[in-house]
Amino acid sequence: MARFLYLTALAVGSLALNRPCVLPRPSINDTLPGVKASNDMFAPGAGGPVPWPRDRDSKMVVISYCYETEQARNKIHERFEQVAIKDWADALGGEPSKTTGYALKYKERTNADGKPAYCYQHGGSNGQDWNEHLELDTLAIDYQDEPFAASASVGFLSDKKTARLNRFVIGRNAIDPNYVHELGHVLGQSHEHQRPDRDDYVKFECENLADFEETWDRVKNEPDMTKKRLCEDMGTAWEYGFSSTAFIKGEGIRHMPDGIDLSWPIYGGSDYDLKSVMHFGSTTGSKSGCTVDKIDNCALRKLKTNGDPNGGYEVIHDNNRPSQGDVEWVKSVYPWTKD
Repeated sequence: MARFLYLTALAVGSLALNRPCVLPRPSINDTLPGVKASNDMFAPGAGGPVPWPRDRDSKMVVISYCYETEQARNKIHERFEQVAIKDWADALGGEPSKTTGYALKYKERTNADGKPAYCYQHGGSNGQDWNEHLELDTLAIDYQDEPFAASASVGFLSDKKTARLNRFVIGRNAIDPNYVHELGHVLGQSHEHQRPDRDDYVKFECENLADFEETWDRVKNEPDMTKKRLCEDMGTAWEYGFSSTAFIKGEGIRHMPDGIDLSWPIYGGSDYDLKSVMHFGSTTGSKSGCTVDKIDNCALRKLKTNGDPNGGYEVIHDNNRPSQGDVEWVKSVYPWTKD
């Protein structure tokens, strides 16, 4: 799969899918004060992602999308609209309006007959034979017959000459929260637990990742390789396909079509939000033995006392819907401005 702009380990789709059944949310305050709504990795002027553009006339932000194939549409269209789009709209208070405070909607591209316009023509794929009637920056939605595919581009990307920079990919075993999480990336959100300030609120144990032992055995004899480098250096983890790319703090990466990897910082927004749909739970991506009742083997754990790793840890539950912090982020990035 082409990597273009994937927020690091979005390419490691299994992380988003290896989740337990829906768990009740703990009745605690999971929004932690002390930092500046959610987070992003927008890098305007540096070739990085930016918010989706606003139409000058309607003043609405319209995310146009197409399905890469008819099969993809048949497989996931209903859930993309009724889960991904609808769950975000419900969290935001309904349709975009002055009352709900945001100006963001979605539009499937159609042909002259009003039927779905697919991203490719003449059986093309991977950006080749792009539908000449569609803008190159249209969001391309794809279904992959792989159990753990779940990835998306982050924010809006356009170089005016390359198709398929903006993508949303879902596999056959995707659950509803995967759809919601990946659409959050499309809007521009990065992983909450990759914020630069995350160590004040959560503990990340790289060696508790499910693929750590296998990866370390494979790369430990490489020149200058250390566990710290594998766990904390984005370029190294990306090169060797290690899932720490979804956890490394403060950095996201983009794989350019010319083969040059570029990275941009991830910025913290408002208060650290453990309820964000963009925050992994403790069991996500963790090795065998990590459960919500036994968290010693988990990759992510909540600090009981902010800033004090000696104060003990608590489980981080999975989040299945956008949090209030996620909602505030959308309304700040895509505010209603018509009236």
